[in-house]
Amino acid sequence: MFALVFDGKVVQIEAEEFDVHEALVWIDTRGIVPAPVVGSTYDGTVFTPPVVSPPPKAPDRVAANLTAEEIATELVRKGLVSRTEFDTIKTSR
Repeated sequence: MFALVFDGKVVQIEAEEFDVHEALVWIDTRGIVPAPVVGSTYDGTVFTPPVVSPPPKAPDRVAANLTAEEIATELVRKGLVSRTEFDTIKTSR
């Protein structure tokens, strides 16, 4: 496999190299364990995996003393449920 690197960051992984702009460089990653992924950084020698942020936590209803409506609104705001899902649940009650 080959990692396509731009400005120190892996932007693409491919089985074979192909012509790219001179600002990009292909790095042969065969034998590198763990294999780099898109988002990894490359310092010219070592690949570093991307930092993945944990997903947002659902609000603690008991600790915050929130109503069901407030909880649902917070879940939509944090992207844990969609507005459509929220509306569907709300109308089914």
